[in-house]
Formats: sequence, structure tokens, C-alpha cells
Amino acid sequence: LRNILNTEKLNLLVGPDYALSYNFNQISTVAEGNSIREYLTNLSRGFPKTVIIAGTLPLQISPREMQHLALVYRNGDELTFAKQTDHGEQEIAERAGLIYARGNSKPAVFEVDGKKAWLHICGDRGRTQNVSDADLEIILAQDIKAGFHFGATTPRNARHLILSDS
Repeated sequence: LRNILNTEKLNLLVGPDYALSYNFNQISTVAEGNSIREYLTNLSRGFPKTVIIAGTLPLQISPREMQHLALVYRNGDELTFAKQTDHGEQEIAERAGLIYARGNSKPAVFEVDGKKAWLHICGDRGRTQNVSDADLEIILAQDIKAGFHFGATTPRNARHLILSDS
């Protein structure tokens, strides 16, 4: 990531679903998650004008629970958004003896260079409250498990769409 950020002046860097995970069916431990978060926090401090969405990972968040999280960074600040839908996460959690703690239907909204961005994790697209005034819609997906249809939430404004598919 550092090499990409060093070569370009970027407002936004987007990675795909599961990009922070070394295995689609493996949950990152609390310690692994802390290490990833520390690295991304420090990286984002070095590039304060770039919003970094390095991707997602299934992460153990407590001794009993896991979430599928998207981590968003700007200038060392972290926003976390938890996936709402279940496209295999419950099964992954159960194999590890954990509970899948879903996100809620609140939209994942943040700012990129003065524009309102709306983030979806895979199949959550179309299942959260619509953000009709979003300038940018970002979908982090994992192949056919995304479960979304581009017509399902067709924007009424001239919003741009980024699909980052692993």
C-alpha cells in the first residue's frame, strides 16, 4: 500500500472485500486485527489527505463474537462499518465457536474530498437506508456472493459507483 500511495496523489484508495484476510474462511483474531489496525492507522497518518479503505475482514471482536468489518482511515482516524447481511459469515463464526454479530441498517457514510461517500459491504447493498444525496457509492464485494443488483438502488442523482470485487 505504501508504494501505491507514494507514487500517486490519491484522494481515495479502495481494496476489495476480504482484502485484509489471508483466507476467506478464516477469522482474524483480536491480536491480528489490532496489528492490522495499527498498521493502517500509521499508514494513513503519512498520507493525511487520502481516505484509505483497505478492504474488509472477518474479525473476532470479543471472546464470543465476530464481525465482518470494513475499515476506513483518514489521517490516523478509523471508521469501522460492520456487514449486516449473512453470506457465509454465520457459518464461519460457528466453526470458530463464535456468534456472528451483524451490523445494523444504518448507512455507512463518510466524506471523501468534500463529497459524501456511501459504503456497502457485499450483499448489504439495497438493504440499508438509502442515501439519496450521496455523491459516491462504494461496494466492496466478493464475487457472486455479493447478492446485489445494480438496479435495486438506482440513484436519482448523478452519483458515481465504485465496485471493488475480490
